[in-house]
Amino acid sequence: MVLSLGLLGATMLVLTTSLDQENRTSNRVTANDSVTVALERITREIRQATYVAAPTGGGSTLVLHEYVNSTSSTPDTIAWNCGNPSGAQYYCTRTDGAGAPVTEVTNLTTSNVFSQGSLPVDSSNSSTAAIYAPITVTLSQAIPSSTNLLLSEVVIPRNCQYKNDGYNQSCDGS
Repeated sequence: MVLSLGLLGATMLVLTTSLDQENRTSNRVTANDSVTVALERITREIRQATYVAAPTGGGSTLVLHEYVNSTSSTPDTIAWNCGNPSGAQYYCTRTDGAGAPVTEVTNLTTSNVFSQGSLPVDSSNSSTAAIYAPITVTLSQAIPSSTNLLLSEVVIPRNCQYKNDGYNQSCDGS
């Protein structure tokens, strides 16, 4: 009888440990999926932008212009705002033009998501302004019962020319 109870207890311990591990793994996979999708969308929008403004709000906000509607002759203004507190964490919203903000990723550990890279100089002429300025996007997400998930990407807007008005870039020649 005692031996049976001991075996049952050991079996239950293994089962409980396995279920806890499966739950942590599931949380991490779900978090990884949501952060990856958000990072891919932000990256794609920066690369396709016709204009990229310097990150503001301590790196929590990025505004860019992009052709979202293929029938429109003017680009839409897209705003990413990751300075929205929710308890101890932050979340990112995306606003397309005058539309309502849509939450894209939650449980971020910091609102400092966007940072401007240094402006590289043309190697053939050290006094020439850069032809592009990279933007680093870093998403750090808190995961229950696990270590934080950190994904980062350095994005170079394609066909952007640095304008000497601070950091802003015009990507369509205007």
